[in-house]
Amino acid sequence: MNRSKAPSTAAAASAPAQADDRPRVGTCVITLNEDGKVLLLKRKGSHGDGTWGTPGSLIDSGEDHLASAVREMKKATGLIVANAKLLDATHDVFVSSPDKKEYISLWITATMTDPKAKPIIMEPDNYTAMAWKSKREIIGMYRTNPNDLFLPLRHLIGQRANCRMYVLLSILRLYGLSKVITFEANYRHATWWFEGIDYAFAEKSLLRVLHCRTQPHFVIRLAT
Repeated sequence: MNRSKAPSTAAAASAPAQADDRPRVGTCVITLNEDGKVLLLKRKGSHGDGTWGTPGSLIDSGEDHLASAVREMKKATGLIVANAKLLDATHDVFVSSPDKKEYISLWITATMTDPKAKPIIMEPDNYTAMAWKSKREIIGMYRTNPNDLFLPLRHLIGQRANCRMYVLLSILRLYGLSKVITFEANYRHATWWFEGIDYAFAEKSLLRVLHCRTQPHFVIRLAT
């Protein structure tokens, strides 16, 4: 009868490292003020140093992801939020960092319990500035200086925009538009739709390109 060999010292030592190589899971919290602007913080001293992103942190062991989002908002900004809901998730690998940090970022939306509350920087070692930015301003940063945005936020914008484009193209095909294939080829990598499908359809030149006889408002509502 053969005896199984005991694991080598090197193999045993490598086991914890393998566990540490798994993507870490954190939250990124989107909250709006009375003007519909998103709170962004400028990061400091860690991966993404100098970039703008939403408040967020790693989820503690055994912690619910929604509870983590609420906790982090109060810890980082002093804001108390409620009605936390999962919006999306992104897979983020910081290839430029020495250890190539890898995360699964859970994107959470939450509302301020006091719409008039003012955020403050509670963690000056982690953040240097804060600002309320409109969707258009954030998209403008994404288009002109994408590296100014925290990697997970860049991924979220691109991911959701691609999803919206896919939905729009599918509906347009059902709608019977001619030249949809040409439209898809020419505009697949364009950026006009980042600013909103409704804004794009308001442009008569685009309607002419699509040979669209009337402005399909129902399509706009479904695609945005």
